[in-house]
Amino acid sequence: AVKYGVKRGYDIYCIPDGSNESVQILTEALELAKEINYDNIEDVYFELGRAYWYEDRLVESINTKLEALSIARGKNIKSKMANISIDIGVNYLYSGNYDEAKTYLSRVLTYKLKDESKWPIIKSYALLNLIECYIKLEDYDSAKESIEILDNNIENIEDGRNKEDFTTIAYINKADLQTELGNPLESI
Repeated sequence: AVKYGVKRGYDIYCIPDGSNESVQILTEALELAKEINYDNIEDVYFELGRAYWYEDRLVESINTKLEALSIARGKNIKSKMANISIDIGVNYLYSGNYDEAKTYLSRVLTYKLKDESKWPIIKSYALLNLIECYIKLEDYDSAKESIEILDNNIENIEDGRNKEDFTTIAYINKADLQTELGNPLESI
């Protein structure tokens, strides 16, 4: 029931007017998960945090994801720690708290994952958002450095579609950086 509650909550929080119902479903799933000592309770917290985000409940969203991160850290599940940290970092980025965003996004780059094939994708996603964060903080040297790391990392992505997507978004980051540096022709 918990597993299906999480899946149902995930399915509907992105649709118009679905986030409120999603919060309700995921809150009930979390209560049940606590009651039965559910093995993957961090997943319930994480999805509830995402549903809160779509409800524009920023503080609850981040606090719930921080609980998910704490549980994943206690279990030493690096892949979950990385995904949750990225999500928290992106939440801070879009809410304008760039220093906190930088903290969570850069932390992801220190993780070593067991499944090496997923690592370049996770690392690229963290780097794309970290570059945007550095640009917002006007730390252009760190943005340039991260772009170089990203370009090298993209080469390690085996999935052609993901590689193309990350390459495209990397160009957007590069254009943003050039615009901020006062190089509109380079940006174009």
